[in-house]
Amino acid sequence: MAARGGDGKPCSSPACSEFDFWVGEWNLTWTSKQGSEETGVSHVSRILDGRVVKEEFSGGKGGLAGMSVSTYRPEDDLWV
Repeated sequence: MAARGGDGKPCSSPACSEFDFWVGEWNLTWTSKQGSEETGVSHVSRILDGRVVKEEFSGGKGGLAGMSVSTYRPEDDLWV
């Protein structure tokens, strides 16, 4: 279940489901600049009444880590 935030009501705009395809746990593989294969994991979740999509990444031989957020702006009916 998504965490609550804002007005406490789940986002009901059809635009709120535009990133549903991305939500989940992703196993990643890529080739480094040195030519070696590296792996990582990306966990993508909807939070704050579905108005925020959060990605958390970790992996790689150098211990890479990162996070990104995409937020839905209801006044413009778009993601930023």
